[in-house]
Amino acid sequence: MTGFRACSKREYRDGCFGAGSNVLRDRFAGELKRESRETIFKKMNTNIGGHVTRRELLCLDCGQVNRLPPDRPTAVAQCGGCGQLLAPAAVQETTPDRLAAALRTDMLPLIVEFWAPWCGPCAKMDAELQVVANRFQGDMRFAKLNAEAHPGACARYGVQAMPTLVLFRDGREQARHIGVQPSVLIAEWVVGSAARST
Repeated sequence: MTGFRACSKREYRDGCFGAGSNVLRDRFAGELKRESRETIFKKMNTNIGGHVTRRELLCLDCGQVNRLPPDRPTAVAQCGGCGQLLAPAAVQETTPDRLAAALRTDMLPLIVEFWAPWCGPCAKMDAELQVVANRFQGDMRFAKLNAEAHPGACARYGVQAMPTLVLFRDGREQARHIGVQPSVLIAEWVVGSAARST
């Protein structure tokens, strides 16, 4: 794959986007120029004919599957059971059972942060990920899973370091990122990963 290279130990510690390492950032910037964010996310939720394939979201608060009318924007859709927003501008805490159910039903891509209370970088990641969740409200959903409380989920999804971001689409992992990054770089990773998976 052109444009990619292995990270040095220092770059890995600094998140592979350390000082002087612009290889991945340049690639994502190029993809951002080629396709707008709206085009990328529209493709992610449509089939070949351009029609929306499904309009369902699982409520991460109560676990109810909600069907959405075709004309309702996902950013304002509410759960029929508990009344909470289905795609809020926030990172929602979830459980392994709800995550598995969301992966089976959701029409939107889901980014999950695997974190632990003892992890200092995870606290930094929370603030940065919240900024990204605000930016992509209605296009993606963001959740976090406590790895200390649910070690089986880490084993199931192959998470070995914290914080780890995993982008799921159509029930499968599309991309993974390990380590803390500023919100700008997380957003570039999200859009770049979405562009590659369409």
